[in-house]
Amino acid sequence: MQKIRAIFGLLLIGMIASCSKDNEPAPAPTNLVGTWNLTEVYGNDYWGGPLYWRSTSAETKIRFTADKKYYRKYSFDTVYTFIGTYARLSDSTLEINPANSPNPSPPTTYVLTYLFEKGGVINLGNYAFEGVVRERFQLSQ
Repeated sequence: MQKIRAIFGLLLIGMIASCSKDNEPAPAPTNLVGTWNLTEVYGNDYWGGPLYWRSTSAETKIRFTADKKYYRKYSFDTVYTFIGTYARLSDSTLEINPANSPNPSPPTTYVLTYLFEKGGVINLGNYAFEGVVRERFQLSQ
């Protein structure tokens, strides 16, 4: 009887261990290349208000290509807009060289910080104090 209980106990432990592996999030990505869907924004609602993460229903997407091009598509767009080229300066810093800017004297480059997170997520933006300052994107399948 004790052998049956021991075998049953081992089977139960094995089933629990295998179930927990199925629920683990995907590992953090290591490559920017791909299409990413906006899932959350980090910002505040009014000047001086606290910053917090909130989900978004906007169907904004970004795309990084292997040939170092950066595109963005908002929910009201029918096609991706070419923003410019990108370069990874470090494991947490991204430089964007804009293609066309509405600003008559734009900066020659923009520097964004990024962080890869578990679950196929990239956290992208600048550390600031007003408006939307960071965005979380989920890698498309």
